[in-house]
Amino acid sequence: MSKRITINLTTALTQRDVEFPFEVEFDISSDLLPYPQSKVVGKAKFSGWYVYLDPEVDVFGTIYLTISGLCDKCGEDVVESFEINFDQTFYKQAEEPDDYLYSCSRLYPYDAMQEEVMLSLPTSLLCNSHKDLDD
Repeated sequence: MSKRITINLTTALTQRDVEFPFEVEFDISSDLLPYPQSKVVGKAKFSGWYVYLDPEVDVFGTIYLTISGLCDKCGEDVVESFEINFDQTFYKQAEEPDDYLYSCSRLYPYDAMQEEVMLSLPTSLLCNSHKDLDD
C-alpha cells in the first residue's frame, strides 16, 4: 500500500452519500509507461471526488497527464496529453484478492491511480501524421 497520496476520510465516514472534492498532483514513474524513451512531463493530476457508501468508499474523476517520447512509427518527437477516467471502489475488508482497501479513516489511492494509467494508455505513441494514417 502506498502512502504517497492520502485521503483523510474522517468527515466522509460520518456523511454517507456526500461527495467530497479531491485534487492532487502526483508523480508517475517513466518506467511504468508502455513507450520506450518516454517520460511524463511534470506531474500527473487527479481531479474528482470521493464518497462514503458504507462500508465502501468510491473515488472517481479524471487523471490528467502529458507524455513526451518518440513516435513508434517514425521516431519523431511526440508530446501528447491524456485524460483518463478513474472510478475505483475501496473496501474496508477485501472481497477479492485484488480489491483496494482503506483502513481506519485513511485511503491511499496512489497504486490504483498508477494502475489505471498503465491500463488506459494506448499501446502506441504516435505523432499526428501517423495518427491520421491509423484513423
